Amino acid sequence: MGNENVIKTCSCIGYGAVGRPFLHGLRQTGVMVKGVALRNKSPHREIALADAIPVFPLHALPLAVDLLILAVPDDQIEKIATILAHRANNHHPAPQIGLNSMNPRVAMHFSGRFGIVPLTPLTEKGWLRLAWHPIQTFPKDVDSRRFQGIVVGVTADEDAQPMASELAQRLGTTTWQVREKDRAHYHLAAVLASNFLPVLCSLAASRLASVVKESGEAIRGLLPLVEGMIENLKLLTPAEAMTGPVVRNDLEAVRQHLQGWENIQDRVLYLKLLEAAVDLAQQGGRLQAEQAASWKRFLQLYLDDIK
Repeated sequence: MGNENVIKTCSCIGYGAVGRPFLHGLRQTGVMVKGVALRNKSPHREIALADAIPVFPLHALPLAVDLLILAVPDDQIEKIATILAHRANNHHPAPQIGLNSMNPRVAMHFSGRFGIVPLTPLTEKGWLRLAWHPIQTFPKDVDSRRFQGIVVGVTADEDAQPMASELAQRLGTTTWQVREKDRAHYHLAAVLASNFLPVLCSLAASRLASVVKESGEAIRGLLPLVEGMIENLKLLTPAEAMTGPVVRNDLEAVRQHLQGWENIQDRVLYLKLLEAAVDLAQQGGRLQAEQAASWKRFLQLYLDDIK
């Protein structure tokens, strides 16, 4: 790494799905991990020790570091920040580092939901604030390569921006600057893009109950279709990537689909998804205006019938 980089040491609270590969990535680029704070009964304790990471209780975690990482659940960030600020005030005073210091210290978290506000208790102790949210899923036991090529949503104090950029450089990510007031929209976008795919796959698998015996087998059979759509989305706009009855203007296929829903809520969900698909297809030029209007009249009849 170049001489301009300032992250030489770090400590972390937590060592879970994101924290572990993040720390591995920093270590691989020469950052010293002084320790992680974990409870005695934490399932991650033995993993950290096996990785040669020093483990401390929270009250003893080394704080004389360039980067302090709060890799904890969203609802714990402000609580932990407050505890650390209280500790610094009463037991281990942190040097008061001005915002224009050449070597600022930064406290950060990985939450998509929150910006920098939950870290505010630490500002009086000389810490700058950084929200560094990787737009990626982190299954168990992934390594630092999980960060390569992804986008990270960054909200930060102005003087913490260089460290945010350095983290991106070290882990191979790019960054989006997300204003504090835009954080809710940003988080919703990530939720919409990922959280409901398992719901849709489960719903799809349920339609195959009479075809295959196990839902796992159904999911495995459908997965190449899902993966194929994701590949399409790498090359095409969402409207261009759309397939199926809507873009084929096949009302009869959907009419058959709607006869097979035993659960009213599932039927309503399908109808609402179809409405959204019609809008997207029309916006993308896949349906003409009169075709889209015909679809909407057709779908509304079914929705009115359910009411």
